[in-house]
Amino acid sequence: MSSNLEPFTIVKMLNTLFTYFDHLTSEFNVEKITTIGDAYVACSSISAFADAKVGALSICLVGLQMQAYVEHQLNTSAIVLDIIGKPLKMRIGVHTGPAYGAIMGGPKNFRYDILGDTVQIAEKCQEKAPIGSVSITHPTQKLVADYHGFAFSLLGPLEGIPNLLSYVLQAADERIVTGEDAEFDAKEREAAEEREAAERRAAILAEAGGSALIIGPDGKKMRNRSSSVASQGASIAGRMAKSRLYSQAG
Repeated sequence: MSSNLEPFTIVKMLNTLFTYFDHLTSEFNVEKITTIGDAYVACSSISAFADAKVGALSICLVGLQMQAYVEHQLNTSAIVLDIIGKPLKMRIGVHTGPAYGAIMGGPKNFRYDILGDTVQIAEKCQEKAPIGSVSITHPTQKLVADYHGFAFSLLGPLEGIPNLLSYVLQAADERIVTGEDAEFDAKEREAAEEREAAERRAAILAEAGGSALIIGPDGKKMRNRSSSVASQGASIAGRMAKSRLYSQAG
């Protein structure tokens, strides 16, 4: 797609897309980590005190609403209809598991990133997802299985991980993708945040110390340094769950 378009057009389209994604992640308390080209990296429950179930539910809702935005709004915009000329499609993958937070680079050029097997598994999940869908792994599916607004279709094991199943996540209730579902509202998220804050304060009072920052110019050096687990229940979408854009032919 990029070979047939002016760079400014691509940048404008990605800016429109990622600006909405930033708004969406902020609304659901999902943390944007970074963007890499046309990939969008985000994570929820990135705290040792976070509620993994609430985090998984949040990021699954975000993923479905991202896909709905691309299909119903971005693809009907002037930039897509008049300039690009073809509808855009994404693949999103989500996995839940332990993750490590790190600051990479020197004093002038540094960035925050998340590392670990969870990152790689989420990326594999994204790669297996059908274009235009949200794919989640079995650990994530178990956390959100009792939510009435979701439906799941078995996708099969991930490549290289035969014992880990993945599913296509779908909205069983239209209100999920329009953001009108009342069950998962601001009060539930606020209650979860209050619980996390209370647990965090208790942990600080119980023991002195903090999390180590892992600083290094590359992943290899960082892994040789001391590190701390940021969360045992981080639900990750982004580079591990790349929101990769595709142009649909025809």
